[in-house]
Amino acid sequence: MSDKELERQFEERVLRRKYLEAVAAACGDDVAHAFLTRAAKERVSAMVNAWRNAPIQGGVADIMLASYADLHQRLALFPTAWPVQTVHDSVVVECDRSDATDVMAAVCASLEQASLQFCPDVTPKADIDIRTTLADADVVKEYGVEDVEAIAHAGAGATPGEVVGLEPVDDETPAPESAEEPIQLELGIAQ
Repeated sequence: MSDKELERQFEERVLRRKYLEAVAAACGDDVAHAFLTRAAKERVSAMVNAWRNAPIQGGVADIMLASYADLHQRLALFPTAWPVQTVHDSVVVECDRSDATDVMAAVCASLEQASLQFCPDVTPKADIDIRTTLADADVVKEYGVEDVEAIAHAGAGATPGEVVGLEPVDDETPAPESAEEPIQLELGIAQ
């Protein structure tokens, strides 16, 4: 019997009871009691983990909603920047290469400001990378917290039409690309 079939058998209370009666008859009440104790501990442990994790997930959801509201206003300054995807604590924004660093700084500031609203005692950090597509293999540049702060203070960005040479993560030599080509930023709250 496969694991799925076995799990399906235990979904019904009557079948679980029959199984335990068979274990008790074959192995004795002590083994059945030990089996039940172990199963109860596993179930309680799973419930405790869910109970412990729910406030964290809810808190992150609140932070992300506040960030999206702020992000809508910040991205209005960049006509080519469009949020295209969100997953849990990550935001993907598509924009022109010429706006990439400025959009990155805006999204990072939005995430960090929202984090501070709900968790003022925790220093927020956002992981950021620039990609040509959503594939992990297409990461053009990864930024650490120090890099993002430097970019935000410098306000650096390419002008439209300027050839931008960004260093890829895997140290391959990139071909120069036109600044009008859209790129994607993936940003998320650091763990």
